[in-house]
Amino acid sequence: MVNHKDRSSIGPILFSAYTSSLADIVVAQSVHLHPYADDTQVYLSFNAENGQNATGTMSACIGDIQSRMTQNKLKLNDHKTELLVITFPRLLTSPDVDLCVGNAAVTP
Repeated sequence: MVNHKDRSSIGPILFSAYTSSLADIVVAQSVHLHPYADDTQVYLSFNAENGQNATGTMSACIGDIQSRMTQNKLKLNDHKTELLVITFPRLLTSPDVDLCVGNAAVTP
């Protein structure tokens, strides 16, 4: 017999296992990770002239995350994904960094 208290500890254990594998994916792509309680940020610093390379790197990282989530029967909410580009005020134009996450186009 398993009481409620024993079952309630399974969630945090599984979450830790998930976030650990997520960190492995992100680090392998040279992207940075900041996990929260129920959310995760992945971010990348790049020069304005390398916007396309950064887009490719982030797209590959997100694709790998989606694959891992699918393997673990989890879902990435495509339409809640946000993209933020922070530039220096002296730049005349922002770098071109549109992403596709699942079926959703993500733009800054």
